[in-house]
Amino acid sequence: MLMEFIKDGFKKITNYLGSINKYEIDKNRQLFCEKVSIQSEKDFLNDCFKQESIDSKKVALAVRKAISQLGLVDVDYIRSDLSFGNLALLPIWEIDIFQTPLLVNAIESELEIHFTDKQLELAEVRNPDLHPDMKIHEFINEFYNWYSSQATHSI
Repeated sequence: MLMEFIKDGFKKITNYLGSINKYEIDKNRQLFCEKVSIQSEKDFLNDCFKQESIDSKKVALAVRKAISQLGLVDVDYIRSDLSFGNLALLPIWEIDIFQTPLLVNAIESELEIHFTDKQLELAEVRNPDLHPDMKIHEFINEFYNWYSSQATHSI
């Protein structure tokens, strides 16, 4: 009987904490969307590259979509001039730390590729965890320059 009481109490607490967490996530996403104005795809790409190519456009839009999916917001709210620190209200952040491995996985999924651990170790792309002031367009440029130098993919 005591065990049932404890299990029931634990279940109620877990459900309550889950609802608070969901409420906080929804509230924070709403605050983010209120603070940030949307950016069209054209303006986003213009800010990312002076002269875009089909390949650079594909990579830029894949990164933008990956961030929006992780942040649970519409892609138009992911602006090229935002820093990764500006994303602090979105669910991609946990305990004030950006989740770079999740971003890498989401980008791989969008580009339908997989990077080896060795490739990622050697990547000359700043880590958003360590550079929260880095702008999204800066990350995209660094990522694209590295990505386009890799011989193991086809864009």
